[in-house]
Amino acid sequence: MTRYANVVVSRLNVRENPGTDSKRIGYVVNGEKIQILENQGEWLQVQYTEEKTGFVAAEFVTISEEFVYAKTLEEEAAELAAKRALEERQHESETQVTEDTAITVTPPSGNYGSNSELRNEIVNYAMQFLGNRYVHGGQSLVSGTDCSGFTSLLYAEFGYSLSRTPSGQLSNAGRSISYEEIQPGDIICYGSGKRCTHVALYIGDGQIIHAANPRKGVVTGNATYDTILGVKNIID
Repeated sequence: MTRYANVVVSRLNVRENPGTDSKRIGYVVNGEKIQILENQGEWLQVQYTEEKTGFVAAEFVTISEEFVYAKTLEEEAAELAAKRALEERQHESETQVTEDTAITVTPPSGNYGSNSELRNEIVNYAMQFLGNRYVHGGQSLVSGTDCSGFTSLLYAEFGYSLSRTPSGQLSNAGRSISYEEIQPGDIICYGSGKRCTHVALYIGDGQIIHAANPRKGVVTGNATYDTILGVKNIID
């Protein structure tokens, strides 16, 4: 399995060493991905070109994992073209091409022909924040929030008002359903006894996306990884 840094800002500099005072060796743009060699926390060491490694700021990328598989001729050609583009950027100075770290997020379309389409849109919107930071009490999907902030802020983008706490979402959000009825976009509430301590968004196929903790940030995982206290259907 290979780990990649997926760029979520308009333009991100690749540095020779970790730190903004280090020499720039090139840049990557929104939507591009580069292989991660080492996660150093605030900085990621990446394979910039075939011959050169560098560092990018972790706060401006999301991290994904991909299994190795046989590439088609078209994929190999696209990969070669991308490598050539990166190599050409090494010759552009930092004054010629400035860094632009405005995080790019595609907002909800607002056009849903059915509840199923709405659910898919919620899941797709949530996945844009995969790899972002966990910030206790945070109020931003981009710069960081916690588990209940993640679900409440997501749903706020679609016109739904949810409690800001895990217990409030278990008690007051939508209607309670069984896990056997769960659909993408539903909220799973976790905890022990009757106390809800964590919430996550169900994305389908037994998986969730959630702001897990300060160490992991926003990640995907197994929906039954912990004790489920309840499942909440917000949409219908």
